[in-house]
Amino acid sequence: MLKVVVFSGGRGSNTIAQELLKDPSIKLSLIVNAYDDGKSTGEIRKFFNMLGPSDIRKNQENLMSTDFPHYDTWAKIFEFRFPKDIKHEYCIKTIKDFIEGKTNAIENIEIEDTQLKRLIKKLLRQFVTSLEIYEKQLGKKFNFSDCSLSNCLYSGAYEILDKNFNKTIELFNILLHTRGEVIPTNLENKKLIAIRENGDICYNEAQIVELRSNDRIEDIFLIDDYLNEELIESNFTTMEQKKDYLHRIESYVQGTPEVIKALENADIILYAPGTQHSSLYPSYTTLKIPEAIYRNKKALKIFVCNIGEDYETPGFTASEFITSAYKYLNKNTKGKVALKELIDVALVNTSRSKVKEDFHYVDNDNERLDKLPIDIVYGDYESHEDLGKHDAITTVRAVKDIYYKKFFKGFFSESINFHKEYVIFDFDGTIADTNTLHAAAFHEVFESIHIHDFKYEDYMGRKTVEVFKDFLKSRDLPYTSKEIESLTALKQSTVRKLMLSQLKAYDGAIEVIRYLKAIGTTLIITTSSSRKGVHLALRQLGLLDSFDYIITGDDVEEAKPSPEIYFKTLQLAHIQPEEAIVIEDSIHGAKAAQEANLQVVIVNNDQLSDQFYCTSFQEILMDLKAGDGGLREMEILLSS
Repeated sequence: MLKVVVFSGGRGSNTIAQELLKDPSIKLSLIVNAYDDGKSTGEIRKFFNMLGPSDIRKNQENLMSTDFPHYDTWAKIFEFRFPKDIKHEYCIKTIKDFIEGKTNAIENIEIEDTQLKRLIKKLLRQFVTSLEIYEKQLGKKFNFSDCSLSNCLYSGAYEILDKNFNKTIELFNILLHTRGEVIPTNLENKKLIAIRENGDICYNEAQIVELRSNDRIEDIFLIDDYLNEELIESNFTTMEQKKDYLHRIESYVQGTPEVIKALENADIILYAPGTQHSSLYPSYTTLKIPEAIYRNKKALKIFVCNIGEDYETPGFTASEFITSAYKYLNKNTKGKVALKELIDVALVNTSRSKVKEDFHYVDNDNERLDKLPIDIVYGDYESHEDLGKHDAITTVRAVKDIYYKKFFKGFFSESINFHKEYVIFDFDGTIADTNTLHAAAFHEVFESIHIHDFKYEDYMGRKTVEVFKDFLKSRDLPYTSKEIESLTALKQSTVRKLMLSQLKAYDGAIEVIRYLKAIGTTLIITTSSSRKGVHLALRQLGLLDSFDYIITGDDVEEAKPSPEIYFKTLQLAHIQPEEAIVIEDSIHGAKAAQEANLQVVIVNNDQLSDQFYCTSFQEILMDLKAGDGGLREMEILLSS
């Protein structure tokens, strides 16, 4: 899977996330901070003393699967808000009537499923119970005006789960069948404030968003609790005094282990467009997050520049969007990290529509952009249906193109030479279409133990025993090591039977192998599959004697994308990396080969979409023949 991590705000990256999710080879993680305190979220934070669930739930709603039974109900729940100026007593009665079974509906939302109804009752019961206590403590009533019903559910879950914000998010990731995951930047309940260049203080996150001004924001701060505005304004009169005080009371938060792990393991890190100071910059200032980005040397780090100005960034040029993000990424690091270590590429929009009135496009200050030590990729990234916003298809396509050309440039290189002393082949999905057979064997075994929703594509390329261990563990099914060994043996036996009757090589694969063998090339199989299975398959295809070395998953501890198996290949065959070329079918395999410093190409099969294919076996054969002017082919014909 291609791991894509996106720094997201509330809804700024919605369409981009949706487009990314269309690619089944992508595992998507959205990193979101929870400092929002506007509207009902502010009330929730005030009474329940928790981080704001608003931006979290917006992103989870965006990732919610559309094909699970309760999608329509959850969609209505997320959409519902109590009317403005609604009476407190009416809202409490409405909720209690549902909890007590007097009605199956909350206002116009009918909830018919028994299990779902029981769950929502439990969350709302805890919400009401806790709210009554907090109202007595604070000596005032909760304001339900324009209150989101989903905020009530999140706060109820938060109370049930021992005030653990991370567990609350994980619960809703499961309930909503999110395609991907939403990860909070941190768990400390801090408040976001800002100071403008003219000395005006925005005393909460809502003011940063709502108080429109042409005076730019100078800096943002996280603090333990909201400030007394009257006290601050009467004691501090100058910009310098206010900034000094805010720096003195500033708090710092730690990135969660989950967010650090996601960033360190990402293949692509995407700084999404959106409101900067209220949504995105606070995430960048989180301790350990910039360092995790810096440590990940393999990831492509792409900044997507906003298309239009807003009141948080008045007059910002394209280069200022980049340098301001860099400023906040470096704000709390121990030592200054170079821009190039945090951002590789920036996407800058060039379209300029005259149809949208009162809209100010971000100025592309090309001279300054070109001086930045990163790549600038200009293009028309604007949606022509929704002017001022990014066209998700164009933007995601650009991200993918940059990634594969930058990190898999061997796939697209015109200088690839197949006349190497050694050619290393992956087997499954490269030489033969075994993946469908492996999938069928897994499904047959899982069906025998009454599991019907296993997806082989999520585990492709891994050792059989690891697949059973991890899948059964994910379902909390208590299978012993001996039982897993039996399942593994049954699967391997099943796939061998299928190979004897259904195994086929990809078009051109056998011809390439025989041609290379005839011209004296040393041929090697390097595969994560078992030795017994690979030998059986090669024998079935009549290719077993064609290979000088066969290195399998039995020879190593870790399967691809770990490079261990390719290092083992180099060691056993006494090869220098520059003497060989690898033919693979998957990103995982290609990564493993490249980490072993081997040149790698991808053949055209069903594992990747067309834009990632480098070549086909037919094209490889043509390249081989063209490389020797047809003389070697003539020798082969004469000697046969």
